[in-house]
Amino acid sequence: MSSETQEAEPSAGAGRGETSVKSAALWAAASQYTQFVLQFATSVIISRFFLRPDEIGLFSVALAAAMILSVIQISA
Repeated sequence: MSSETQEAEPSAGAGRGETSVKSAALWAAASQYTQFVLQFATSVIISRFFLRPDEIGLFSVALAAAMILSVIQISA
């Protein structure tokens, strides 16, 4: 084998690290979006079935603050 042939052939592990990084990024993004959807659905169910109309405003403000803190915590 000449040196040109050896350089042209990719090694067995080439690109393997890139795939795992992309996969990890996709799993992390999917996890964040899933968490957001579950929190939103839970808040809708709680506000619809368990709160009186005068409590919904306070709940909305508290939920918005909690979601902002969650985003800040994940980003940091």
